[in-house]
Amino acid sequence: MLTVFSWGYEGWGNATAEMVRAFDVVEAARGYEPPVFVDIRARRQVRAVGFREDTFERRMGRERHRWMRGLGNAAIETGRGPMRLRVPADVHELLGLALAQHAQGRRVVFFCSCSSPWASGSCHRGMVRKELLRAARKLEVDLTVQEWPGGPLVGTAKEAVKVEPAAINALRNGGQAVRLGSKMPGARLLGLAHGSLVTLQSGPERQLVSVASARFIAGEWRMPVFLQPVEPGDTREQLLGQARRLRREMRLEPMVAE
Repeated sequence: MLTVFSWGYEGWGNATAEMVRAFDVVEAARGYEPPVFVDIRARRQVRAVGFREDTFERRMGRERHRWMRGLGNAAIETGRGPMRLRVPADVHELLGLALAQHAQGRRVVFFCSCSSPWASGSCHRGMVRKELLRAARKLEVDLTVQEWPGGPLVGTAKEAVKVEPAAINALRNGGQAVRLGSKMPGARLLGLAHGSLVTLQSGPERQLVSVASARFIAGEWRMPVFLQPVEPGDTREQLLGQARRLRREMRLEPMVAE
């Protein structure tokens, strides 16, 4: 089945080199070539340095980047009216690109700035996904659209993640992320589906937590906590049940053209 990813770069503006490396490592571990990025912003005059104007496009080159302005939010340009796509029919170009890249062992990631297209209801990535799935159904293309990094919810911690002694207490006191250090982690942590479980270990102490995939923040790699609060007695069954519910509410489950 053809898979296309949706993604938001919020927080990555000063770390595009690390971001690209992370994407490439995850896709390589899944058996794919480095992905192609499709910019679906109507405008590129932004604060994020790495995504300002054509900065990211020049970094990636034509082989791995396209700007599909027609899939941008027209309301951003006009400053009025409801959220809407500039040229909805351009999803056929996106679908065609995804099919062509799939034949070469690559997958496509379409992106804007919003961290999540679902939480606030104000991101147009959801509209692109809807139109893309509609186009695929009409053309009888088996397509899945997922929020990066996609993949199944991991409910079994294969091996513990070693952390600093104070890390577990910090999470129990409201900490928002698991600090991993300056070295980029492996594909397992970079490609975790939102809400997946990992076991943290600090000396003899262990803590099960629900997290999102590792990302580069303020000079180090961290895994954002997906479910708060973190409690000493959290069990696998409790966390998985809560994570599944939250994933459904945030529409993080794969969307399929049937």
